[in-house]
Amino acid sequence: MPADELEGMKRVRSESGIPVMADESLVTLEQARRLIELGACDYFNIRLSKNAGVAGSLAIAKVAHEAGIKVQVGAQVGETGILSGAGRTFAAHLPELAFAEGSFGTWLLAEDVTFENLAFGFGGRAPLLRTRGLSVTVNEEALERFAAKKLELRR
Repeated sequence: MPADELEGMKRVRSESGIPVMADESLVTLEQARRLIELGACDYFNIRLSKNAGVAGSLAIAKVAHEAGIKVQVGAQVGETGILSGAGRTFAAHLPELAFAEGSFGTWLLAEDVTFENLAFGFGGRAPLLRTRGLSVTVNEEALERFAAKKLELRR
């Protein structure tokens, strides 16, 4: 369905009996509330990269939980270890999680910008990250090589 075709999503859900996941139709908290109000879906695909980072994603996950909508933590294709670490940390703190994707790392990237390899292992398994912050250390040399532009901010 096109992202703005919420009535169509609702119709597919009600007439087919197939669970429906909102993905591109879910960017803002207001859209989450509208999807819930319409009964248009069974799942939310929450991606930190499209849902206003950690704070926006937590807000969407909260309304999903309150409405009985299941949550998948989605991935951004080609995400670096930084975003994978953030997504995995976010997923670990949700009260209920139906599915999680991501942590492809060098399965999709020729080189990552973190020293740690967060790529999933056998069977798609990925352990909880147990160190401080996002559990990654940025490889600044790699970051410099991949940067299209560098800006210095001064106070």
